[in-house]
Amino acid sequence: MTAACPFCMQPFDDGTAFRLHVEHDHGVALRMPRVGKASSAMQRWRQGLRFVPLWFVLPLSLGLFVVVVLSIEASPWSPLAVYGARLALLPSLLVLANRVSGH
Repeated sequence: MTAACPFCMQPFDDGTAFRLHVEHDHGVALRMPRVGKASSAMQRWRQGLRFVPLWFVLPLSLGLFVVVVLSIEASPWSPLAVYGARLALLPSLLVLANRVSGH
């Protein structure tokens, strides 16, 4: 399979020759993207969500929701109460979204 250099349109059959050409003639260093520790930790955390049972997450979220709503002394429709309720339901939404996406 032949690919052309995007800078000078010279055809190349070998990836190593293409990399050396681009680095030497055009001064562009081609590097493989590195997966950082943060992204791999995030992937492990996300994979761990598959093993959290829904019977644990849903009552926990509901209980946290009730605590947040009851702890707000202002109107239950105040912005603080609404955002608190949204944050309280976030764990169950994350688990359900992870299960639906199948990752």
